[in-house]
Amino acid sequence: MKTTIRLILALMFVIVITITSALLVRKSVSGVQVDLTSENIYTLSDGTRNILTNLSEPITFKLYYSRAAAMKAPDQIRYWNNYYLYVRELLEEYARISDGKIKLKLIDPRAYSIEEEDAIRSGIRRFPMSDDENFYFGLLATTELGKDESIAFFEPNRQELVEYDISKIIVSLGQRKKSKVGVLSSLPVMGPANMSPYMMQMMRMQGKKIDPPWMIARQLQMSYDVQNLQLGVPEIPADIDFLMVIHPKNFDQKTIFSIDQFVMRGGKLLVFVDPHCLADPPPPNPRNPRMPDMNHKAGSALNNLLVNWGAVVYSKKLTVDRAIATKVGSPPKAFPLYLNLDDKCVNKSHPMVAGLNGVRMLFAGSIGRHGGTATFTPLISTTNTGATWEPANPMVLQSRDLLETLQKEAKDGSEAVTLAGILEGPMRSIYPNGIDILDESPPPTATTQPATQPRTKHLDAIKTVEKGTVLVVADVDILSDQLSYQSYGFGMAQSGANVPFVLNALEFLSGSNDLISIRSRGRFLRPFKVVDEIERETDRQTQTQIDEANAELKGYQQELEALSRKGDDVTFLEKKRELEASVTAVQRKIRNIRAVRRKKVEALEFELKAYNTAVAPAILLLIAILLALFRYFRAKHYAAQRA
Repeated sequence: MKTTIRLILALMFVIVITITSALLVRKSVSGVQVDLTSENIYTLSDGTRNILTNLSEPITFKLYYSRAAAMKAPDQIRYWNNYYLYVRELLEEYARISDGKIKLKLIDPRAYSIEEEDAIRSGIRRFPMSDDENFYFGLLATTELGKDESIAFFEPNRQELVEYDISKIIVSLGQRKKSKVGVLSSLPVMGPANMSPYMMQMMRMQGKKIDPPWMIARQLQMSYDVQNLQLGVPEIPADIDFLMVIHPKNFDQKTIFSIDQFVMRGGKLLVFVDPHCLADPPPPNPRNPRMPDMNHKAGSALNNLLVNWGAVVYSKKLTVDRAIATKVGSPPKAFPLYLNLDDKCVNKSHPMVAGLNGVRMLFAGSIGRHGGTATFTPLISTTNTGATWEPANPMVLQSRDLLETLQKEAKDGSEAVTLAGILEGPMRSIYPNGIDILDESPPPTATTQPATQPRTKHLDAIKTVEKGTVLVVADVDILSDQLSYQSYGFGMAQSGANVPFVLNALEFLSGSNDLISIRSRGRFLRPFKVVDEIERETDRQTQTQIDEANAELKGYQQELEALSRKGDDVTFLEKKRELEASVTAVQRKIRNIRAVRRKKVEALEFELKAYNTAVAPAILLLIAILLALFRYFRAKHYAAQRA
């Protein structure tokens, strides 16, 4: 009898679960759903809903995923199954909200199948796992007119940006042509000038070193028509929608005039300057090719234009902030010049950066307000402990003692330092009367001027613009592969929020706020902020003690070196033993200081583990005890009534 009752209860439990799930699914279909994550990462944003509402033609999504192959693969591949489920559920939500305009097809491209041929033809990336198995995880979107866009591979570090990537495809399918982005730089951002990918490959095969385009350039080419502009041209082409000026080092007057007039015509300008650009390494020393040229200047600025418009970049000062410093080396040490800017460092009221987390800058400068009629709005800043630091000797930036010098010279500040900002509003040209340039056109057949006299021509200028827009970033390395990408098992993937920041900027300047709101949503990685804060506070408390102990240790060592040059008499040996004992004592003191710091972190770790392993079971045990007491007293009450 008891066995029958248990079976009936188990069957009822299964039925209740099934009915509840069905009801929840129907509620989800009707638009009611619950997302318990702190930043609603499982809920489609309003930007996506607006894009789907304005969708004009049907789209078919083909999601390629090698599920059968992944199930047979090692654990590191099986991880992708969870990622696949997330992407699939997201696409199902797209199909639901689109009111039938989006259709989803799930495809497992097995080896040697027609589906695999379609995946390869569609540009989905293939990763061989064995002789008979390949791994695919990508998306193809096609319209009824045959236009298609694809995500070749769902990168692991873009999991929080999947919705943006999918919505970007939908927007791209509805666009007739790509916007044009012009790149003007003293660095080979686009690779060698005027050289096709085929020629670059041929030169590499010949053993010649050819630097490929930066990854950010390749990323932009997926969404925009990117053109590499030549320096020294007095006019930016009229069909350029956005102009990116990267590391404007030693720009001539014609180039600066062309930038000025591009803004005066109403063009959108993005300026990346840097007091010390690591992407601009020193060339070999002419006298000693094995050594770098120590006189190399790696800084850039465009203050002749920016100051006139309302901002100034402090090109000789570097920004430091220990509160957001990235740890480098072994053992890891905080490097105050390598900034990892979290969501507290961005202007949450501005749609270009709101929600971004993990923007990285290295050897960045700083920006301030300066005259002009345009409005300057800070976008990215340090914490309130940020400060600027100007090295007494610039050579220290290339030395191994840089970290030690920073610990001595760089101090905490009392207010945030601006690292990126935007100028908007009326602006005036710094060339109101135009400029005279050398006339390089062929001379007329008949001329009264001597052949040796250079000919000039005058270029008129637009004097003002009512609605100018200029984005200023005091760091060039923010665009470099070193800070924006990292290598993993399946190639290069975005790292941090540097690339999303640049894409945000272009989308904002193009007026597409829907895509910005998508990309700036929540994140999956959650840092241990309490532990980090304890480490920073302990560092601040113990650094002074360590500095004093190191100074004392250095003094003893200098005395030992001085004594070693003298004879080995008894006095010397006694003094040497005393100093060695003092050195040992100081070293022990430093170890004890660092041990205190380690114990504080370990104590917190123990508390967290104790909480997770003891508190939750204790709560469950308490609930069980309360239920048992409730059942006991209820049974006792019923027994009393029957009596």
